[in-house]
Order: sequence, then C-alpha cells, then structure tokens
Amino acid sequence: MKKLNVAIVGLSFGLEFVPIYLEHPDVESLTLVETNVNLLRTVQERYGIPDENCFTDLQQVLDNPNIDAVHLVTPPSTHAPLSIKVLESGKHCGCTIPMGMSIDELHQVIAARKKSGKNYMFLETTVFQREYFYVKELMDKGDFGKIQYILGQRGLSVLDTVYTDKVELTVLVPDDEEGFLMKELMEGTNGQAMTEKTEQCWFAETEEGIKIFEQ
Repeated sequence: MKKLNVAIVGLSFGLEFVPIYLEHPDVESLTLVETNVNLLRTVQERYGIPDENCFTDLQQVLDNPNIDAVHLVTPPSTHAPLSIKVLESGKHCGCTIPMGMSIDELHQVIAARKKSGKNYMFLETTVFQREYFYVKELMDKGDFGKIQYILGQRGLSVLDTVYTDKVELTVLVPDDEEGFLMKELMEGTNGQAMTEKTEQCWFAETEEGIKIFEQ
C-alpha cells in the first residue's frame, strides 16, 4: 500500500497529533499548516519538520498534488467550509468535532464527499485514543478479572502551546475478601503507561517532557 503524505491544519490542539503521524508506519511525510507563525516555528523545531513542509496558508497545501490527506484541527466554525475545500481539491479529509454548525452544513459536507469520491472521517472518536487501546489491552490480558462497573472521564486544556490532558478510569472488579475492589487508573500524554493512583493528577507535555501536577 502506498504511504500517505498528510497535512495537519491547526497546531493548538493539533499539536497532539504531530508525533502520532510522524511515527505512523503508513505515513510518508507530514506537512504543518498554522496561521500563528510563532506556534508553527515552535512545533517545527520541536519535531524537526523541514521548512518546505511548513505553511501558513491552507491553499498552498490544497494546490500541492503530492498531499494525499488533510487533517483539520481548526476552530469549529471553519470545519464545514474547510472540509468542503479539502474534498473539492481531491484530497482525503479528516476533521475534529463538530462536522458543521448546522444541518445544512452537514449535508454540504456529505455532498462534497460523494462528489469527490474521497474519504471523509469524523476523527474525534474516542475509541481510537491511546487510553482506550490501553484499557482494552488490560482487559484482553485479564488484568481486571470480571468487570462489574466502569466509570471514566477525560478533561483537557490548551494553554499557549502546552497541551494538558487528564484521564481517569475507575474500574469495579470482584475481590475475594472485600467483595469489590475499586481501581483508579490514570494516564498522561504521549502514551505513558497507566498507573494505579488514589489521587488526581494533571499531566502536561512541555518542552522538558511530561510534568505531573498534583491536585
């Protein structure tokens, strides 16, 4: 299968996806698009993206026949019009939530996808996020035993160019002596291994690495 040349548009929340694409075995190259020049340069330097793959104007990417797919991580009001532009340019399109700001915009995106013959994917589906893959791995290994109840929550905050993420998972499993055992699992950014904790923590990805802030 031919490897894809992917462009990601919007690097505030979109910064989270850059290392994923860089490490993905089916991605040949990654192009960055960001109107904030300082943020663009920060991400470029952090991940070693060449100058020829960094742009401030989406149209430069749409005009490039070598780009196969575009991932939009832009403000919600731009999602439908930009998705339509990407599809009309003959490229596959992925977009974060929401798909559009009205029912009419949703129909416009669907029509553009059908006309283009390209793929469109609504990418904000949490079943594809690392913490859920990790929980499934634990389940498949039988680490939880017989699960009776699961409660999960996730929160995030974007501060300047730092993306913070908190993931909590509480699992209720049978315990021979106590009846049931509450396990609290938490994970930070960059796919760190989950660890059992009794307190809440915030994890932030910074230039110095992962930092933990206890509440």
